[in-house]
Formats: sequence, C-alpha cells, structure tokens
Amino acid sequence: MATLTLTGRVIEPEGFKYPEVLLRLVADPWLDGLVEQPVAIGSIHINDKQFTGYVPIPSNQMPMLVSSANRLLFVELNGTPLRYRKALINELHLNTAPD
Repeated sequence: MATLTLTGRVIEPEGFKYPEVLLRLVADPWLDGLVEQPVAIGSIHINDKQFTGYVPIPSNQMPMLVSSANRLLFVELNGTPLRYRKALINELHLNTAPD
C-alpha cells in the first residue's frame, strides 16, 4: 500500500479557523477497475487545529502522482459543509498553478 502525504495551509477562505492541512492520498487497487465515480471520494476531519483529509485513489495512478508531487502547489477540495468537524470530499483537483 502506498500513501502520499501532502501538508500545507488553507489559503481560501481567508481566515479559515483551521489553517494547518494534512492530506493523505492512498493507493487503493480496488478502485482500478471502478467504472462509475462514487458520490463521495474521501473524507475530512478536524482534530485540534489541524484539517486532515483522506482520499483513496486508483493504485495505477499513484506512480504518476508521486512523480509530479514536487510540482504540486494547490489542492482544491469540494464537498459537503463541515458539520461536527467532519465532511465528505466530492471532488479533488491537484494543480501546479492557481485557477
């Protein structure tokens, strides 16, 4: 099992209550043959002041992601609103420049 851990800070929305971010992208071989996109692709939870996300990705995409990890500057997460310091991730976009 391979895990890519990304750390950073929230830049939008400004003044977000939990500025420290830890995002784990985990290779999951079960997703390699998945045809339909699931409704939620990951989850978020907040402990203390750290915003932590967990997203399984198809294992066949992990080598490409690892090779480009040093160029990643922005991660955009879209999902459900935080409720009781938890939320679901519906979309994940990895970028080398702001959109």
